[in-house]
Parts: sequence; structure tokens; C-alpha cells
Amino acid sequence: MSQHYYVTQTDDGSMVQVLAGWDRPLGNFFLVVESLSELEDSEAHFIYTNLDDPEGGLSQRETFAYYNGVLENLGIQLPAAMVEALEEDRELDRGNHVQNWNPTMIALLTECRKRSDGTLEPDILSGVAHLPLTIRGIDKTSIAVLTSQTDWTHESLMDLLPQLEDEYGEQLSEGASLYLGNQLVGTTEL
Repeated sequence: MSQHYYVTQTDDGSMVQVLAGWDRPLGNFFLVVESLSELEDSEAHFIYTNLDDPEGGLSQRETFAYYNGVLENLGIQLPAAMVEALEEDRELDRGNHVQNWNPTMIALLTECRKRSDGTLEPDILSGVAHLPLTIRGIDKTSIAVLTSQTDWTHESLMDLLPQLEDEYGEQLSEGASLYLGNQLVGTTEL
């Protein structure tokens, strides 16, 4: 069976982990969506599993389209390349394959998303975008301080992530957070 993992936010701002794949022995796609926001006593909170869906599982042999609809109803959009890889898994009848579709170990908190009531989340960069970016380890010690000639934006921080992971990957893997002043703007601890 193939397993593709993707951590993201739903339209209402809830953090979720999507697990999707091709079940080679059964010959069908599967989908599990787990809340990362509402964990109680370390127990998983499943928002969706094909095992509880009479339309899911064995009836989903041809394409991943049905599950894309389920995800859309949950306010989740997968990367297009992930959906293509799932379809390829079926074509090749691929098994024993695991892939994480989150390209970075740092999750930024700076994107202003639309809430279910149509309003935008507050811009946490307002008032701090001009400050140096400080990367602190899990023990709060400084790993690096970076400056920008222009104000930081969500896009400029996203563009910086691969460089941060190349240069500070070992420290980041132990846990770290990104700050502008005292404002938390990113973390590895989601």
C-alpha cells in the first residue's frame, strides 16, 4: 500500500493530517483525515475515514476524484502533485511507498486565511514585519538572527524556508520557532 501524508489547515483554520494512498491488496484508494487541533489524551480525532463511509473504500477503484470531493467539503485542498502521485500509484499498483508532501519542517503562521464567516484572520506581521527574524531552539536559545532589506511578508518567509533548512536543518530537527520581535511566526512543533 502507498501512503501519502500531508499536514495543512482547513478553511476554518483547523490543523489536520491527511493520509491517502492506494491499497494494493484490496485494489482501491483510501483516505483518513485526522484533526491535529483537537487531540484529547493523545487519542486521535478522526474527521473522516473511508472505513466509515459507505461510498468510500472498495467502491473507489478508478480515480481519486471521489476523495477530492470529500476533502473539498472539509475545506482541504491537496497539492496537485500529490493527487497525480496517487493516480500513478493506482496505475502502477504501487505498494510499500511512503511520502510526506510537506516540503518543509517549519510551519509558518503568517498566512491570512479566510474564515468561515468570510472575514480574514488577523495579519500577525503587522507592526513586526520590519524586525529581524530570530530562530530559537526548543530551549529558547538563539540559533540565528536574520535581517531583511524590506519588510518580511508571508511570501518572503516561505521563500526563505529551504535555505533555513539547508543551513540549520540539524537544529531545526530538534525543534525550533521563528520570531519577529516577540511575535511567533513559525514553528517546527505543530
